[in-house]
Amino acid sequence: MEKINVGCRFTLSVMSDNFIDIILSALNEVDMSKVQRKTDRVSTFIEGTAKDVFEVVQAIYKSAGKSEKHIVLNATFSTGRHEEYFEERK
Repeated sequence: MEKINVGCRFTLSVMSDNFIDIILSALNEVDMSKVQRKTDRVSTFIEGTAKDVFEVVQAIYKSAGKSEKHIVLNATFSTGRHEEYFEERK
């Protein structure tokens, strides 16, 4: 049986003046060694097994929630190949 990868592009929105610190802390606190990750100025894309991707997204949301600020996580999940997210753009 072929392994199906799951991808997830998500954006965290934090209602706080220090939203950048809260978002970066959440991203750095969570172990993402089982997924591939690419973060840009607006969102983060991760790819891995369905179990690993869902666990990472949940952990990031929980980590950001520790700030006790209003947090919104908008996520789009997809299956298939996602090589284009990790290729260097020229």
